[in-house]
Amino acid sequence: MKKNTISKKWLHLPIVCMIVSMLVGLFIFNSTLSDWLEKKVEAGLSAEITRVITNIHEDNISFSDLKALDIYVKTVVDLAKEDHITLIKSDGFPIADSDISLNDVLQLENHLNRKEVINAKDVGFGTSTRFSTSRFKNLLYSAQSFEYQGETYILRAATPLTRIDAMVEELMNILMILMGINITLVIGSSILSNKLIQQQVKTEQDLQEVRIEQRTQEIELLHRLANMLAACNSINEAQMVVEDIIPRILGDLNGVVSLMRSSRNQLLVKLDWGGAWPGSKTYAPEECWALRKGKFHLANDKYITLPCSHMAATGSDQTLCIPLTAHGNTIGMMHIYLGNDKELEENIQKLAFTVAEHLGLALANLNLQEKLREQAISDP
Repeated sequence: MKKNTISKKWLHLPIVCMIVSMLVGLFIFNSTLSDWLEKKVEAGLSAEITRVITNIHEDNISFSDLKALDIYVKTVVDLAKEDHITLIKSDGFPIADSDISLNDVLQLENHLNRKEVINAKDVGFGTSTRFSTSRFKNLLYSAQSFEYQGETYILRAATPLTRIDAMVEELMNILMILMGINITLVIGSSILSNKLIQQQVKTEQDLQEVRIEQRTQEIELLHRLANMLAACNSINEAQMVVEDIIPRILGDLNGVVSLMRSSRNQLLVKLDWGGAWPGSKTYAPEECWALRKGKFHLANDKYITLPCSHMAATGSDQTLCIPLTAHGNTIGMMHIYLGNDKELEENIQKLAFTVAEHLGLALANLNLQEKLREQAISDP
């Protein structure tokens, strides 16, 4: 029971490892996704600034008329949702903003201390992220310097970081849903596989128990067959034994035992079981392939058809002939007839060989007892 519990724990280990690795991967992906989206938004702001600068040049707006410039920035310039722009002179003072009134813009402090403005003035482009005191939110700033009407100006665009956070959250939610579905499918398939494996193991265990019980029964029957044959005093008693025990060992098969006459030119059927015998009850040794080969002969299998002459009446049905040997001599034959449309199973064939060994020794001993008995009666 303890071993089974441990094995079940090990079965869940891959699932636990997969969930942990997916959570770690999710954390790394979240961080990477935020950086990637921030760069994407920065690129978008840069493109937006370039487009606005191009429009300013095309529209030839006068920066000396601040009211007209304020109206232009607030109404004509097309910006993405939640974005705003600020137009800053080279001395750092703003002169227009898409979100703030002109009066409020003119009262703003100098922007030369802003990182994105400093970089834009020095190298032409700059970005930064910080909290805006005028809008009370974290913003991503992108600024670019440009020349217009003989003066240098800086155009700055800004977008809320909540926009990036919302994009990250949306993508993460989609990813988590997909991961949840994946984990559910993996866990479900693992549980189902585990149940199927346990069911298969249980089936194999049951089959193994049946096989063990069957083999135990076969061994016990073979043991009893040997003991009973050894206790027999005549062929008639041996007939009773084989008729009762051999069908329990070999199943519903028809069989006989033929013994060699003392002249060794003929075999006679002495023992039988399983019904009327379809083959010859008297035949010469050369009529049996097994006697001529010195080993068993299985007729009508997947390799050969060749039936023995004494089994000609069985046609294409499968038959098995096994020599009975004792003390190095062949004393007879055991024949098995399987009937119509039957094939000899490998385990039944092995059992038949074992039965033949017991019969050979028992019948040789029985034959010796009869000879001694006859000698004792006829010897003066």
